[in-house]
Amino acid sequence: MSAKHVTVARFATVAIGLLMLSGLTGCAFKASEEECKLACENVAAISNQEVNAQVEKDEALAETGEGGKNMARNMAEAMVDAIRDECAKQCAEKGTRKQADCLAKLTSVADLETCM
Repeated sequence: MSAKHVTVARFATVAIGLLMLSGLTGCAFKASEEECKLACENVAAISNQEVNAQVEKDEALAETGEGGKNMARNMAEAMVDAIRDECAKQCAEKGTRKQADCLAKLTSVADLETCM
């Protein structure tokens, strides 16, 4: 598995785990549908940025040319789409306003754990 796949897989695990941990909070702090949408769209956007950066750095992909890079990006985008869908589902079920706000303001995958 390449570094790109490890990064996206790690991100997915943390993002989903983050939202699942929020199940102990009260309804007054529950994130709205719009808050969840903004949070999950941002999660997907920064994930795609991370993937693109990793694709450009990956030496093995460099040897495959643009065709290989495009295929890797397409596969990663499919994973990110699945992450966004699961994020929205978990957020709607268990997400807090504080977590959704934190996820919506993230600027990098590395900062994801700060939302826990």
